[in-house]
Amino acid sequence: MKSFYSLLFIVFLIINKLSFAQVTNCQSHKTLATTSSIYYSPENLRSDTFDIIKYTINLDITDFANQKITGNTIVRYAPKLNGQTKISLDLLKLTIDSITQNSTLLSYTYNDTLLRVNLPITVNTTDTNNLIIYYHGTPQGDPSGWGGFYFTGNYAYNLGVGFGAKPHNYGRVWFPCFDNFVEKSQYEFNITTILAKTSFVTAH
Repeated sequence: MKSFYSLLFIVFLIINKLSFAQVTNCQSHKTLATTSSIYYSPENLRSDTFDIIKYTINLDITDFANQKITGNTIVRYAPKLNGQTKISLDLLKLTIDSITQNSTLLSYTYNDTLLRVNLPITVNTTDTNNLIIYYHGTPQGDPSGWGGFYFTGNYAYNLGVGFGAKPHNYGRVWFPCFDNFVEKSQYEFNITTILAKTSFVTAH
């Protein structure tokens, strides 16, 4: 009888180990699938086609009465794949004035969310160019009420995230960009304010 219970205990341990292995294996597949789905989302895939080397953001933020910003962003980019004729940037509900590259005026389409710019020539992996987007308008707050860009009293600021937005990063409310979690770029800010105000940027 003792050997019978010992056998049952060994069988229980084997079954329990197999069950744990199955749970662990399923969990690892689930984590991998979730991570993969995030990385391979459309906004992230652009980073496999273009490298955004640097953003130079030049903005006039003096119109507190109308809560508007005006200026341009220089997007320095390099293709990661040959034969590229267009580049898509995120920009949320701002007005495009013009887009240039090497003083050439470029055509584009814009639906208040995604800006698709037609490049003047086909670019390859050996090319590096500066795209200049001129724009103005009122930056958006976040639909959830926490996040986005705000004019409040004597302050104008961007929180950098939008809790109700997808994706949650929220640079697109004040400059054209690859607004995703995988692109890493350099930044330069040139902000014009009135004499009574100053500007600063905090990294987080």
